[in-house]
Amino acid sequence: MRLPNGQIVWLRDDALRKDLDQEYRGIEVFDETPPTDVAIIAAATALETSCVEDERLEKAILLYKLGAEMPSEETPENEAPPENLKPIVHWLGGWAGKIDEAEQSDPELQDTTPEDTLNAMSYMRTFGYIEELLRYFRPDYDELSRREQTTLIQGACHRLNKFHKALEELVGFAEYATYDAGRRKLRKLKPATDNIQLYMDAALLRDVEGLKDKEIGDRLGARTPDAEEWKTKRDASIPRSWVAKGRELLELAWGEEGYAAQVATKKAERERWRSLSKQDRLVEATAEQIALRVGASVKEVLQIIELGEPDESKDGAAFIYRAFNRGAEKLPE
Repeated sequence: MRLPNGQIVWLRDDALRKDLDQEYRGIEVFDETPPTDVAIIAAATALETSCVEDERLEKAILLYKLGAEMPSEETPENEAPPENLKPIVHWLGGWAGKIDEAEQSDPELQDTTPEDTLNAMSYMRTFGYIEELLRYFRPDYDELSRREQTTLIQGACHRLNKFHKALEELVGFAEYATYDAGRRKLRKLKPATDNIQLYMDAALLRDVEGLKDKEIGDRLGARTPDAEEWKTKRDASIPRSWVAKGRELLELAWGEEGYAAQVATKKAERERWRSLSKQDRLVEATAEQIALRVGASVKEVLQIIELGEPDESKDGAAFIYRAFNRGAEKLPE
């Protein structure tokens, strides 16, 4: 039951008798969501959402809202098959136009950056889920102002991050926690993937980027449990050991020749990326987001963008979406 102030309370008929003098079973009022509903929401949240970055989150939400506020018939499904790009293409074109208009007329969006647009695209699935969850509990959600909706989504994102972290810690505890019989307590043990990621990153920094031990330590030292100790000691033997362990693991995974081939490929990829202009990097990063959205390869999306003849005099990601839109319209049926 929803109260006039918007709060939801739950009623249960046939409540247990409080004493023998109570001649009938009453009605119990409680404000906790039923466990079955909580379990369904938890499972759906884990599947449909991901953690979001707090930095400039509000801008990403405001940009997302420009697309979400488009007429329902213009809003595409979460995924569009490659053979039917028209709905998503039409929507992207409309969204790009709204971004252009907002950057000129909306004070809250006049200082948006290309990264804000990429974040809006990346978090679109999560934002959409949050709005559906809010609508479920708040029938009047669509009547709220954009500012109220944006604030609610932002608050939900902060709690969503805590949810994912707590869930990850629970699963991790079940997976790798161990008991120290001598101290009669649980050992503090990081998941193996944390250490392995550190070692592999160190190996790549050495073999692909050619960094020295001290540079690797400066780059990765803050990620270790002894970050403060690293700042004072800066012992080069520590990152040297990371590099050695990382190489050993990577060669275990791909073999010595296979890892050497990986290094060569990543060096070439690094040189190619460094040779790109800032604009070309933006085009490729945007293409990666579009590819994820439409279910096509990055190469296919880049070809479609090129077919749409992007206006390189424009700034931001909106012109790339419009180029993709024009290019897709030129594709044969």
